[in-house]
Amino acid sequence: MKNINSVLPPEILERIFSLVFPRVLRTVVLVCRRWREVGEAACLWSMTRLTVMDSNLALMPEVLGTRRLRSMRRLTLKAVSPQLLETVAAHPGLRGLILANTSVCRLEPGLLCRLVSRLQEVVLRGACLTSTQANALCCTLTGTSHLKSLDLSVNNLSLIDPLLLVGALTRLVEVKLVRTNLTKEQATALCSALPHASRLRGLDLSHNNLSSVCSTLLVPAILHLEEARLWGCSLTGHQLESLCRALRQPGVLRILDMTGNKLSQVEPQLLASAVRRLQEVRLVRTSLTMEQASALCSAKDEQTCLRSLDLSNNNLSAVLPEVLVKAVAWLEELRLWGASLTGRQASALCSSLRHTTTLRSLDLSVNDLSSVEPGLLVAAVTRLVEANLMWTSLTH
Repeated sequence: MKNINSVLPPEILERIFSLVFPRVLRTVVLVCRRWREVGEAACLWSMTRLTVMDSNLALMPEVLGTRRLRSMRRLTLKAVSPQLLETVAAHPGLRGLILANTSVCRLEPGLLCRLVSRLQEVVLRGACLTSTQANALCCTLTGTSHLKSLDLSVNNLSLIDPLLLVGALTRLVEVKLVRTNLTKEQATALCSALPHASRLRGLDLSHNNLSSVCSTLLVPAILHLEEARLWGCSLTGHQLESLCRALRQPGVLRILDMTGNKLSQVEPQLLASAVRRLQEVRLVRTSLTMEQASALCSAKDEQTCLRSLDLSNNNLSAVLPEVLVKAVAWLEELRLWGASLTGRQASALCSSLRHTTTLRSLDLSVNDLSSVEPGLLVAAVTRLVEANLMWTSLTH
C-alpha cells in the first residue's frame, strides 16, 4: 500500500487540513515533516482566535510573526505594550482588534491612530481613552483609513469638537457610542449629518441623553440607518410619536432597539403600525400599556415585515390570552422575559405552539410556568429551535 504522502499532492492535503478545527490542526502539523510544511500555510490559520494577556504578553510579538499566523484576522488584547502594538500594526492579515476594558491611556496617540487606521474593525469599549487620544483618532479617521466598524462605548467623548467627531464617524459603516457622554451639540451635529452620510448603516447611541435633540433632526437620522439602537436615550413623547409616524412609510431601517424609553404615551395603533414595518424590534422595559401590547401582538397585515419582537420587562398580565397568542402565529422570535405572564396566558401560548406556527425561538424566562400542564409544556417547547425557560418555577 502506498504511503498517503506519495499519493496526495500538497494542494489536496491543504484542502483536507482546511476542514479541521485549529486545535486539531495543531496536532496534524506534528505528524510528519511534510504535513508540517503543508499545515503551516497561513490560510489554514486565518480563523485562529488569540487573546493576549499579562501572562503571554512578552511572547506575543514573536508569536504573531510566525508563518502560520500571517493570515489571522482577529486578535483580542487584554494586555498591551508599545512593542506589541507595533507588531500588530505591521501584521499583514489582521482585520479586527478587540481592546474591550483594556486601558490604553498611556499609549502614544500616534501609535494608536496608525493601528486603528489600517484595520477594518476595532473595539475600544471601556479603553479609558484620553481626550488627546480621542481627538487624534478622530483626526486620523477624517483622512485615509480602512476602518469600517468602531466601538468607542464607555469612553468620555464630551470634549471632542462636534464637527470633528461627526466628520470621523460618518465615514464608517458601523459605530457604537454607548455611554460616551455625548453633549447636546455633538448629538445634534451627528443627527444633522446622518442623512448625508452615505456609508453609515448601524449606530448605537444607547445611554446618551437625546431628549434635547430636535425631532426634525433625530427622526431623519434614524430613518437613514439600517440598524439603530437607542437604549435608555430618554426620548420624549414628541420624539417617539414623530418617529412612529415616520416609520409607517417604507424605508431602509430594519432593526430598532427602543429599550428603556417610556412609550406609554404613544397611541397603540400608531406604535403597532410603525413596528410592523421593521424586521427586528426591542421594546424592553418601555412601560407598554395593555392596549399597546395587544395592538403589537395583533399587528400582522399584508405589509408586515416583523420577524423578531422583544417585549420583555413589560407587565403583560392584562393582555387577553387569545390576543397574546396571535404573535406566535406570525413571528419567528418572541421574547417575553419577565413579562408577568399569568398561568392562562402561558398555557395558551404553549397550546398555540402545538399547531402550525412560524415561531422558532421563544423566551419565557422569569415567568411562573408552574401551573402549565407538563405534557403541554413539553409538546410546545420541542417544536421550537430555541427556548429559554430560566427561573420559571418549573415543577418536578
